[in-house]
Amino acid sequence: MRIIFKAIFVLFLLMLSTIAYFAYDRRNAPIQFTPYPYHLDYQLTQDLSEYENAHILILGGKLGQTFSRYQAQLATRLSKGIKTPLKIANWSGEGESAHRSLFKLRQLKKFPPVIIYVAPSEGFFEKKFYLNEFKKIFFNFKIVANPNISSLIMAVPFLSKFLFRQVKLQQLSETILPQNLDEIPNQGIQTFHQIHFLLLEKELEEISALVREKESNLIFITAPVNLDIAPKKICESTTSNTLFNYLQEIKSSIKDGVYKENYNKLQELKSITVAHPEVYYLLGTAAREIGRIEEARSNLILAQAYDCQIDRPNPVINAIEKKVAARYGHTLLDFDLQVSGHYGKDVTFLNELTPQDVYYQRLMDNLYSSLKKILKI
Repeated sequence: MRIIFKAIFVLFLLMLSTIAYFAYDRRNAPIQFTPYPYHLDYQLTQDLSEYENAHILILGGKLGQTFSRYQAQLATRLSKGIKTPLKIANWSGEGESAHRSLFKLRQLKKFPPVIIYVAPSEGFFEKKFYLNEFKKIFFNFKIVANPNISSLIMAVPFLSKFLFRQVKLQQLSETILPQNLDEIPNQGIQTFHQIHFLLLEKELEEISALVREKESNLIFITAPVNLDIAPKKICESTTSNTLFNYLQEIKSSIKDGVYKENYNKLQELKSITVAHPEVYYLLGTAAREIGRIEEARSNLILAQAYDCQIDRPNPVINAIEKKVAARYGHTLLDFDLQVSGHYGKDVTFLNELTPQDVYYQRLMDNLYSSLKKILKI
């Protein structure tokens, strides 16, 4: 009997020691509702009254900044017949994605009646996490995806210290540190993209929830994708030396004006390859040249989606924005569709990233109609 008692006592001490060690190990772990692998470590010192007192606030990155050229004209149109003219403020910043916009919104004491969020046009510009922490990041987001665990963390935030695996946080200052895409190993690039997509969706969800909580209105705007840009990087898992050499022959033949024959070859390649952006790009190019415009457009969209270098507007980023807008019932203006819908009929872009002014004007007309409806003016 004494031996059994000693064994139970020893087990109790071991269990107590394990709990004590675990608690000590997690003492410095942050309390998080969402296990973001970064920390925005700065305070905004600027006067925020311009943004708090605006009727309409625009947030986003470089594309959002381009809206400043049209906001005065839009404000004038919206203010017709109103005693107090409407104010539109633009708080977009170059290189900024949803996490920066969310951070800015959380600093506001008063929300404008309408928030416009413009999708990022610089792709994954900022370094937001350490890639070698990917297993912990995926584990933590799997945990928080469970509604029961998520509710428990909301009720008792301290538990996040023990439920989430401790990740080395990327410290983000007011100055944006660009992500050096060359330092991402080929075998890790798809994981890198998956984490960015995961973070973006969660950030957009939190923007949506915050705007709803503050009884404001949110308009999402997608970023136009230039379908004529050739893929910049091929994911290692989708290619081989044999395929590379064969595609080089096809590319050279297309440059010589051989479209129909190469179109047929590429159709066959499409059926036996997986997510190879250059196959879709060359197929889209050949299809366009033989007059199959809609088919060209759909294949070129896939070429952009499968490109392993996301440094510009991307169909997957737009798809995530559409999904979140639909889930929360927010207004969505599909700037990308407005532009790409005219692919093969007009010259759609001035350069790699900037659509023709006529598409901006059409977007402003749609935005005007949406704002009139939301603001009831």
